[in-house]
Amino acid sequence: MRSTGYKNGSFPGYFGNQKTTAKKVKKPEEKIETIVNKGLPDIKPKIYTGSGRGFTYSYYLNILLNKINKNWHNPFKDRDIVLKSIVYFEVDKNGKIYNVRLEQTSGNELYNETTIRAVTLAKKLPPLPQEFSDDYLKVHIEFLTAQ
Repeated sequence: MRSTGYKNGSFPGYFGNQKTTAKKVKKPEEKIETIVNKGLPDIKPKIYTGSGRGFTYSYYLNILLNKINKNWHNPFKDRDIVLKSIVYFEVDKNGKIYNVRLEQTSGNELYNETTIRAVTLAKKLPPLPQEFSDDYLKVHIEFLTAQ
């Protein structure tokens, strides 16, 4: 039997055998990229508006990323290979995706094709929020293999 390094097999803070105290720590505000990427470990968005202002509609980004994530089948999932590519595209006021292109190659043609395909298959999203005044939304999505 392996030793845990603790007396009598105890673990600090577990099973009530140790007293622990916790301080309340103020949680820093999460960036919009972090919020929308929860549950989507392989894609990270970098979102810009046509005018360069920030895009503050996280619910819309969740829709966008979930749709793309459903279309993406990472050919190197569960392998010990690290690849990254960035795909650029635009979304018009009506939610149509266009101008899809590879902005940064991973160096692997198959991987690049799957990332572009994931965005292209999304085709149409809900219209951009009415409060959003620009004509289109510029999106840069970073696709990563599991690390």
